[in-house]
Amino acid sequence: MIIQKLKYELIKQKESGFRGNIYHFSQVHFYYNFNKVEGCGLTED
Repeated sequence: MIIQKLKYELIKQKESGFRGNIYHFSQVHFYYNFNKVEGCGLTED
């Protein structure tokens, strides 16, 4: 199933610690947008 493959790939990327993969990208944008809603001055960098 596609979802299981995606889950496996995200877990593998998370464990690799490599910056710039899709896991890292999704986490950065999630926290940036969450903090933007909350009014925090956090930047994407």
